[in-house]
Amino acid sequence: MRASISPLLFLCFLVLLLPVADSRAEPALTLLPAHQIPPLVDDLDRSSLKAVLQQSLAALAQKPDSQAFSFGQQQISADRVRDSLGAFLALLDQPGDLALEVQRAFDLYRATVPVLFTAYHEPELRGSFIRTERYRYPLYRPPTDLVQVDASRFTTQRFPPDMYGRVTNGRLVPYFSRAQIDGQRILVPQRRELVWLDDPVELFFLHIQGSGKIRLPDGAWFRVGYAASNGWPYRSIGKLLLGQGKLQTGEASAQGIRHYLRQHPAEQDRILFHNSRYIFFRVVSAGPLGSLGVPLTPGRSIAVDPNWYPPGALGFIRTTKPHLDKDGQVSWQPFSRFVALQDRGAAITGPGRADIYWGSGPQPEAGLMAQRGELYIFLKKS
Repeated sequence: MRASISPLLFLCFLVLLLPVADSRAEPALTLLPAHQIPPLVDDLDRSSLKAVLQQSLAALAQKPDSQAFSFGQQQISADRVRDSLGAFLALLDQPGDLALEVQRAFDLYRATVPVLFTAYHEPELRGSFIRTERYRYPLYRPPTDLVQVDASRFTTQRFPPDMYGRVTNGRLVPYFSRAQIDGQRILVPQRRELVWLDDPVELFFLHIQGSGKIRLPDGAWFRVGYAASNGWPYRSIGKLLLGQGKLQTGEASAQGIRHYLRQHPAEQDRILFHNSRYIFFRVVSAGPLGSLGVPLTPGRSIAVDPNWYPPGALGFIRTTKPHLDKDGQVSWQPFSRFVALQDRGAAITGPGRADIYWGSGPQPEAGLMAQRGELYIFLKKS
């Protein structure tokens, strides 16, 4: 049974520990006139586009029609997002020029800031249900004393949706940090270990990705996904290493960070503890699941900040992606495609960030992706 605390203590905690909502002085989305609409060229197959939109519709079917979603500085209803998805899906089954029909039936809004596109994937890690000398790094279930805070019941201010803490002496306080959980092993008495892993660096990146596959010693595997967090804000260890001059510009990719950590094991704890945010996991049967609760579609599902963009909506992106040749040399290729806004992430904040789900298993290109581009959102004309 979760402990109860007064609304006053909730509000004190929120106001003192969390940033105040932004002023939104500038619009995040602007309606494009017809002559400014870009070529709607899609580099992926039609079947994956249908699949991702059907997943969004399934998620939005669970939302009340009147539920409000952020749309830049404005708000729109879940019903309008759902209606737009259904209308677009209907166009996919009709003959004719899709781009032309979309321009006739939809309003297209462009993000007013250049968007930094990164990528994430579902990694595969080695694990065991039994702690051994090799498998000694725990992946935790949500702790028994973790309290989730629903700020919307106490204030109309905007706060992160994944707010957590713990109650001590009748007061709500921040939950334990990464340094306390992994460094001081403060959760050991609770026995909340889901599985033991063999690599602390890959465990850290699993926390960043939010989902993954665990391969057991006998070859069997199972899937884990996000269950909760400790509520601390995300802090980038890549920025830390850049600021200390230990990585140079262009080296702070996932691969570059991994390489540095493995070359400097004595510094691992200090660097990893810089990011106090901690993720707790659960076993999932399908996935990986995004924040909408539906499986993500490789190349089609993206994570954005729901304080700016409507969950589940149809989008379109234009940027460049990495290509690795057989010698490991990287070249960059322009691409564009339709996407669905099906996930969010602690590091994906503001209107100028988006994260593309790249796929499951080894995806070296995902760790290299960090390119500026354009993001567009479609709404059916009213």
